[in-house]
Amino acid sequence: MKPPGYGSFNSKNIHFHINTGMHDGFAAVIGGGASNGNSFLSAPADSTLPLPKGTRLPSYSYAWYFKGIKKFHGGNVSLGAYLAKGDAYKPYVIPINPINGVTINGMNKKGSIPGQLYSEQTSGFYTALPYKDDSNSTWLLYGKGNFDIGAKTHLHAMIWYRHGHRQHFQLYDYDLTNIKYYEANTPTDSVYGTKIYFATKLPWNDLKYGGYILHSRYETINSFWNPLYGGSYENSNDKYRDNFFDQTLTAAFVQDRIHPIHSLSITPGFRVIGIQTNYTYGTCTKFPEACANNPKGAEGNPANNPGVTPYASTNFSQLEPSVAVNWQPLSHLALFANYSTAYQQPANGGGGGPYQSLPASSLSLEKANYYQAGFKVHVKHGQFLHHFLASVR
Repeated sequence: MKPPGYGSFNSKNIHFHINTGMHDGFAAVIGGGASNGNSFLSAPADSTLPLPKGTRLPSYSYAWYFKGIKKFHGGNVSLGAYLAKGDAYKPYVIPINPINGVTINGMNKKGSIPGQLYSEQTSGFYTALPYKDDSNSTWLLYGKGNFDIGAKTHLHAMIWYRHGHRQHFQLYDYDLTNIKYYEANTPTDSVYGTKIYFATKLPWNDLKYGGYILHSRYETINSFWNPLYGGSYENSNDKYRDNFFDQTLTAAFVQDRIHPIHSLSITPGFRVIGIQTNYTYGTCTKFPEACANNPKGAEGNPANNPGVTPYASTNFSQLEPSVAVNWQPLSHLALFANYSTAYQQPANGGGGGPYQSLPASSLSLEKANYYQAGFKVHVKHGQFLHHFLASVR
């Protein structure tokens, strides 16, 4: 264990690592760390806006992990876990010069909010107004097994689950009259899957074959409101949403590493994939009060807000070929070339989640073709060269 460390702006950190060593085929390790501190910026002491406790803008993070393995004749099994989170406040940009109506207590369209003008010259070079609190967290569980099942074949299996959560909480909008004075954006993402494959060693081949499946659900939860107009998180007076995007990926693959001579290997492979997506919404289930009082604000709910994206499902299947060649004609020279094709579901992002504007039925897969060729030279001890390494591709 490392003793705590202290740094500028009251920053503190600690981490530890414990290893059991191997005992009767069993070993485990656990470790982690945590840190926190303040920013070099501080919030104006006289501001009437909702600010974090204390004058500084605090942040913290931590991460923990565990892995245990049991070895036995013909294989092993292992379990693992990981947890991490980070949280920090983000400040507004500080004006260099004062602007009439822009104060440490906010502003409105009339410029009538009293208070000290907000700028480097008036409120201080190292003062800033925090406008949001952002955090990200994730945790992961997995199990693996490797077994010798005979006939020069090994079975490899893995199962896992991961959950992620992001919080974007806007403390306030600088314009006190903005209908989106507060914002809460708290999407979550859950993924689980399993992979099973076999590895068989033949006289001239190393053959791998198997498949995997994984399923993910992305939920986007968002609410905007301003108490000045009677709004709240549950009773949004602006936009609000609770949408779901589900994806299921299945794949079967075979890869054969052929080595007809010691210096040459050729590795062809094929993978067949299937991708299913499903887009649904649960806005009025999550926000029944807002749906009753402000139906037009229910994004992702065509029943209350015509023109937005409706339910949609898609199905895709593709073949992904690949091949790699490696030839080592000399002890210090290797030539290589490879080619592969892959498909994927486009990344989802944005504060409000996927498909706020485009219907989910418009989804199409992204295709990537990858190829490279080159050679490497590695001379350990030559007449003129020692530990010489060169790579061209």
